[in-house]
Amino acid sequence: MNTCNDLHLQNDAKIVSKTIPGEKSIELIKIQNDSEGSIVSYPKSMPIAVKRAKGATIEDVDGNIFIDFFSGAGVLNVGHSNSYVLEYIKEQQEQLIHMLDFPTENKLQLIQKILCQFPEEMRNRYKVSFCGPTGSDAVEAAIKLAKHKTGREGVIAFHGSYHGMTSGSLSVTSNVQLRNRISSLVPNISFVPYSYCYRCPFNKDQETCEMDCADYLNYILNNPHSGQAKPAAILLEPIQGE
Repeated sequence: MNTCNDLHLQNDAKIVSKTIPGEKSIELIKIQNDSEGSIVSYPKSMPIAVKRAKGATIEDVDGNIFIDFFSGAGVLNVGHSNSYVLEYIKEQQEQLIHMLDFPTENKLQLIQKILCQFPEEMRNRYKVSFCGPTGSDAVEAAIKLAKHKTGREGVIAFHGSYHGMTSGSLSVTSNVQLRNRISSLVPNISFVPYSYCYRCPFNKDQETCEMDCADYLNYILNNPHSGQAKPAAILLEPIQGE
């Protein structure tokens, strides 16, 4: 039986190099800069070269151990090299690793679990599509599907949103610096305030909040003089991680 100690390299951080990044990390980062394209992002703000990771801890090539609050952008939300997950992965990969879009029992069970998250009256009205390996692919597919289904062109996104770096997903991302990196953004994108209670765009707090953000969106959609035609889609992140 695994214990909590088995799930991490150790219980706390440990810094052994004289500087961060250490000498070995500096060497590998230089090799990366010389050989890998400038699209690399995270090492610019977190300059380490990683040797191994387990649970919520990461060890760099210099022997420093860090506590990981990033979790692979949420992909590793049960930790690195989780022994329970590895056990199942080994069991599955000994049977089947990749089968394109052919039906398998595991895939169909996953689809049913996803559909069961919908209210009961909606479950038979929707289907699940596996459209690609990244969030950007999912956003691109969602926008195309919404436009095809509605016959409309516009999309409403939110201030503070991040949806990816492809042309379509970047077009519905609000960060101006990121948007300035590309000239071929998708047209007819509008942005509205996000319901961000910590820094409310309407300067309200919990006691004075009257759902102004939702009222404003309703106003945009239903006022014939808002300048906003009915959109094909409203693209919303339940949690704005970026």
